[in-house]
Formats: sequence, structure tokens, C-alpha cells
Amino acid sequence: MTYSPDLQVPTDYYPGEEMIEIVGSRGMVWINRCSAKLLDAPPVSLYRDGKTRHFEEMEVDWGDSFRVGGEEFTDAIVNGGEIAMSAELARAVLAFQRAAILSAEEHREVAVSEMG
Repeated sequence: MTYSPDLQVPTDYYPGEEMIEIVGSRGMVWINRCSAKLLDAPPVSLYRDGKTRHFEEMEVDWGDSFRVGGEEFTDAIVNGGEIAMSAELARAVLAFQRAAILSAEEHREVAVSEMG
């Protein structure tokens, strides 16, 4: 997490960019352009066994997540199904994100438990 208040970030939403790198024993996955358009890169790239593959054909607009989440939530109410993320997990994810932001802003280590 880097706090860069003067960095101009092209986006339709808020001026922040998340990029995720997952490293495994046989490869890596990069998730790019989560909420902004900072990089001209494919949404997802995979490096495995010496080869890199890029994945372009997917919904990548931040607004899509709200639409899909709303559809899933409504379907669970109407049809009595389960949703993918429980309220407890959602609170834990939000606390982690808030801790990361506070850590970057205050230039210090922040425990998730500080987020209450």
C-alpha cells in the first residue's frame, strides 16, 4: 500500500488503484486494473511453467461487481440461497482494507484489530 495523494489516477470511480500479485510454487497471477485505469495491461495475467497467458474477456468495470453482488443478494432472498460472502467475512475484509489505508497514511504498522 502506498499513499500518494498527488498521483493522478484515471478512473470512473475514486482515485485509488489496487493491483494484486499472488505467488505460488509454480507460478504467479497478476490482477490489474481493479478500480482504475492506471495500467494498460490485461485484467488478469498468469505465469506458469515458464509461460505467460493473459485473460481479457471478462467484466472488469468496478460497477459490475455491484451489479453482480446485487443480483446474487436478490436471488438469495427470492430463492432462499446462500451468498458468497457472509456479513462476518465482509466486515473482516473491510477492516483489513481500512488498516492498510491507515498504515499507508500514517506510515506505521496497523493491526486489523485497531479497526474495531
